[in-house]
Amino acid sequence: DAGRIDIWSQVPCSSGIIYCIGAQNSVGPGARMRFEGSTFLAANDLTLFTDGCPPNQFGLYYYGSTAIQLPFGDGWRCAGGGFYRLGLVSTNTGTATRSVDLTSAQEQQIVAGSSWGFQFLYRDPNGPLGSGFNASDGLWARFCP
Repeated sequence: DAGRIDIWSQVPCSSGIIYCIGAQNSVGPGARMRFEGSTFLAANDLTLFTDGCPPNQFGLYYYGSTAIQLPFGDGWRCAGGGFYRLGLVSTNTGTATRSVDLTSAQEQQIVAGSSWGFQFLYRDPNGPLGSGFNASDGLWARFCP
């Protein structure tokens, strides 16, 4: 591994990289993540959004330390390794949103220099494969002071 470059550590602060794929769901081509704000800890203004979800369902944002792509439900699990849940949210009109409080004890493992993959898992009772749930694409972000 000498000379190996970790591309994930090269992601600039306040930008993210979409990785992994979101699979087709019952309402279209799949759920897609994005964020607003930044990954600067001092700003503490990061908000996650996921569009293209089945409306009026519940889902869960989580983040993990490793980028993966493994079959999971009707889609793919994109964040692995040690992972942390951010809590349940509703997809009301087909969009989920969650602010990430970088000062809370729950998110305290997010520190300057760390990189994490975020994903949204959601209920999809009418999904194409019949598992009852699916997942968005993945969003990789590096955090800075």
